[in-house]
Amino acid sequence: MPELEAIECFQEAFVELLTSTQSLEQKMDQLRRDSRFEIYRDQVSRWEPRMIEAASRLVGKWARSLPDVQDKAEGL
Repeated sequence: MPELEAIECFQEAFVELLTSTQSLEQKMDQLRRDSRFEIYRDQVSRWEPRMIEAASRLVGKWARSLPDVQDKAEGL
């Protein structure tokens, strides 16, 4: 997969992860195992759980403020 496509795939997967209703533990596990995060696996492996938790909350607040992405923010 060309690098640009891999980056786009990562970005989509990351937004999906941040807007999901999974527990923090499940999100961290997905970051470690999901092949869509492979391009940045080294960096992702160093992320602290509290950073993912904070990012999820921020994305949830941001998404609720935009009508076209409110569906993704449900449950956050």
